[in-house]
Amino acid sequence: MPYTSGAVISGNKMTRVSPFPMPYKWQGGDTLWVHAGAIMGTRFFNPAKFLPGTTGHLFFVNNEVDIPCEKPEVTMGQGVFFIWTWGAFIEVSGNSFKNVSRNSIESLDNYRDNDGRGQVFIRSNKIVTPTTGCPFPGPTSFPNGIVAGWFVDPAGGQDPVKYSKIVIMNNYIEANGELSAGIISLADEMTVVSNQIILSGGPKSKGITHTGSHGFVADNRIKGSGAFGIGSMPYRDVLKGSNNTFVNNEVKLLKASMADFLCEGSSNTIVGGPCNLQDKGKDNRIFIKD
Repeated sequence: MPYTSGAVISGNKMTRVSPFPMPYKWQGGDTLWVHAGAIMGTRFFNPAKFLPGTTGHLFFVNNEVDIPCEKPEVTMGQGVFFIWTWGAFIEVSGNSFKNVSRNSIESLDNYRDNDGRGQVFIRSNKIVTPTTGCPFPGPTSFPNGIVAGWFVDPAGGQDPVKYSKIVIMNNYIEANGELSAGIISLADEMTVVSNQIILSGGPKSKGITHTGSHGFVADNRIKGSGAFGIGSMPYRDVLKGSNNTFVNNEVKLLKASMADFLCEGSSNTIVGGPCNLQDKGKDNRIFIKD
């Protein structure tokens, strides 16, 4: 849906979605295969520049998305994908996602309008990633649960005139790939609360990768085994991973190969129970409760 002033997608079962070829030279060859449950925004239909064609209330609720494919290594699968909307109120809630080869829920580069409107709520979804997936557009994390923020123009993720406020809460995520991440946040002022993440892909998977600043990350539960439960870190020399507040995130049932909490940003406030915390930033305030 590239051009709409409001949409409700609800109560559908999406499966047996045939991938379509897109000529594109990348590390996997000369063709990238693409399929999705739903795509909203103008990016795929006018990639040359942003056009404000998708706006209003955009709801994706109570759907079942199960889109396995024969070749997940070369198929960029998206459960639901919002990219390049304008002043939209986006809600993704009550859905289930399985066998999505890239990102089950993705919300990227969604602009506020001239009146400052624009908001994203991602809540109460159940996600089970496959074990294998597509390394495009980035080979470091895939297949993932939720990816939200700014990617095409990462500087937009720290510009309050551009970025829509994003809330990610009460989601259940099983991240099963070797390089899977449960949640990746790519913007300032994001709220990530009360999510449950199970890592089962091994020592390189990640729970929550938080790259923005001035965010609030609290009451999340991460268990299983992976590289880290929560990481606060810079991204592409633009987002700083600093001045965030992390409170009562539970990682006691996590077997981490690097750290339960990996903090590479600065001036963060961290409050919680005892854990393996690596502080590689500056001026972080750490309060450990007995």
